[in-house]
Amino acid sequence: SAISIALRGSNSDLLRLMLQSGAGVATHGRGETLLHALPERLIRMAAWNHQEEKSAADIFETICACVPADALKGMASTMEQFGLRPLHSAILHFNQAIAALRAAREAKAAEMRNLQKQLEDATNKSQSTTMSQIRHAITAKEPELQAAVATEEAGRNDFQKFLQWLMDVAGADLLVQVGELEKPWNEIEKPNATKTPPTLPPKLSSTIWSVFPPHKDVLDRSVPAHSQEVYFKYHPGVGLATPLMFLIQSGDSPSVAWFLEELTKRGNLEAALKSSTLFGFTPLALAVQQKGAPLSENVVARLASPGAAAVRQFDGRTALHLATAGGPSNWSGNLREGGKDPRAVAFQAALTAAKAAGTLNVADASGHTALCAALSANGPAAPKLLQEYPLGLYGGLFAEK
Repeated sequence: SAISIALRGSNSDLLRLMLQSGAGVATHGRGETLLHALPERLIRMAAWNHQEEKSAADIFETICACVPADALKGMASTMEQFGLRPLHSAILHFNQAIAALRAAREAKAAEMRNLQKQLEDATNKSQSTTMSQIRHAITAKEPELQAAVATEEAGRNDFQKFLQWLMDVAGADLLVQVGELEKPWNEIEKPNATKTPPTLPPKLSSTIWSVFPPHKDVLDRSVPAHSQEVYFKYHPGVGLATPLMFLIQSGDSPSVAWFLEELTKRGNLEAALKSSTLFGFTPLALAVQQKGAPLSENVVARLASPGAAAVRQFDGRTALHLATAGGPSNWSGNLREGGKDPRAVAFQAALTAAKAAGTLNVADASGHTALCAALSANGPAAPKLLQEYPLGLYGGLFAEK
């Protein structure tokens, strides 16, 4: 839309004229509002120069001055065609941004480590000329690494500032789940096996359920997707996902920790931790299944509430079942050099929460408890895990069936 194009530019006067004419209040091609499009302009994906910083600040100020508060609140609750509200869109854009910023910082850090290794080798060989050259290279690279670290932190600040404004001024709900599609993607009365949900845009294609179970495989009656009517009303890939669930997939521990604090301030933390997707995945379960950058031990522990530990997914498994199986990587290979293996971190958090919830011996739809999953796990880390936490699992049944 024209307003989206204006947002990408640097002419705040043009944007002001459009907003004053009412252009920012309308929805656009996919049902998006101004607030859906705004994060792409206000959350950086690379280093900004002075002009870009000023332009972003001007745009933010212009919107605050020109769009009535009631209109902002209306936009904050508006869903686009996949059921996403502006808060969801902001987090999804941040996930892309922080991934790019993290990659840039890690690349600079890798260059520095390589130079340090070369310097160590040259020192061992007493190659004075080479040592001098490498030291000069390190000195030249240090500001680049520092700049990358600063840019990554600036991206987090952009995100937090925008979300804070979205919550305080536009009244965005931190617990809001992805809503229904504009119309069911399949006939509820006469389902057609050849029909598939609409294709998700790239920003959503790698989110909650990139591969989702068909309705006939939803076994547990406790999850919304067990109802065929509900299953077809939502996109199976993102149905009922919350802002916290999307943010967990960023793998950015500082931002998730900040969001948890905001939930706590508003008295919404426990409700956010117990919420689940269409198929019963809680924030804790998603953290256990995290494929990208793992969250810190402290953040995973905060996600592990007894309420979250008691939630069962579509096949009856709990977060503890997932953690005892080693998450998406099973227990093969070494996921981290130095520090704690994120699989062990996730297991300890899920185990502690399950003890508190009294769900250690819950069986899945096949009758298997978490102990069965642990004893069936492949990989060298699994036996060590069982030795480390014997009291937690050995008290449970191997299987009910």
